[in-house]
Amino acid sequence: MKVLSSAANKLVASGVKEQELTKMFSEKNMLMAKNWYDGLLSVSSAVRDYRRVRNIFEKQTQIISQYSSAIEVLRQSPYITPTQLSDMTTIYGKMLAESSTTISDLQTIVSPAMLKMTDAERMRFIDQLDRKITDQAGLLNYYTSRNLMMMRTAKENAQDLQSLRSFMTSAR
Repeated sequence: MKVLSSAANKLVASGVKEQELTKMFSEKNMLMAKNWYDGLLSVSSAVRDYRRVRNIFEKQTQIISQYSSAIEVLRQSPYITPTQLSDMTTIYGKMLAESSTTISDLQTIVSPAMLKMTDAERMRFIDQLDRKITDQAGLLNYYTSRNLMMMRTAKENAQDLQSLRSFMTSAR
């Protein structure tokens, strides 16, 4: 988490607007993780040590990292228009907000206010959250692949046009 936060801080400091979103979600994710771990101490070891709990946080970190990497590549591309980048950033923001909600839900399950839940109920709910964040990570991966493919296609089209112009100029 610290590596992610420092990368986000560095990008924000260099004036990259899209990375402010990464920084915000990274900091929110770290705060939730801290609060969650504090609450987890009052929950049974069966829930505390449940492997899917760790998976959920790892996938959230993966989502933020993938967004950060992809948006930087897309932002630097001369083949992505500002409007396209703005639209992409908006959609990525919605995806990040949704995955952040999943972490909030996990935090709620292990909070002292939810002590009425049995371990089995908590684990079923955690399983649902794990499936949900897995789907979110898959959607983000698909969307990123699609955006990068769109960028590559625009680049190839520009190169083809340049080649055609060069050919036409040399044929005269």
